[in-house]
Amino acid sequence: MAGPRPTEIRRIALIDDNPRYVQLIRMIFETISKQKGVSEIEIVGMTNPLEIPSMPELLVAREIDLTVTDFNLRTITGAEIISRARSRGHQGFMIGITTDPFRYHSPFLEAGADLVVEKTSNFLETFRNLLV
Repeated sequence: MAGPRPTEIRRIALIDDNPRYVQLIRMIFETISKQKGVSEIEIVGMTNPLEIPSMPELLVAREIDLTVTDFNLRTITGAEIISRARSRGHQGFMIGITTDPFRYHSPFLEAGADLVVEKTSNFLETFRNLLV
């Protein structure tokens, strides 16, 4: 079951085995948060392929409000992370990101993602709209 659109985002998890994407998305969220006057925001970045499979438990335990995950993560897929987190009762908003949305749109949504975004699309506008 997909999560409700977040009304207040304080805890964000970024999951991608490419540290550059995690850094880019982190900078986008930090910039938007400052522009909107949000002073306290916690961002957890996960890039280590050996630790990524433990993310579903972390999402539930830390009550993450918003998760952004890539599909291809070497040791697990982003869809699997979303599915496992949902099966553990995670209610946060979850976004799947991918360079191939035509191929991975359905697997992300079937796993319980709320939104699928192409990595080459305008991240800034997508995330700005979420933090309204």
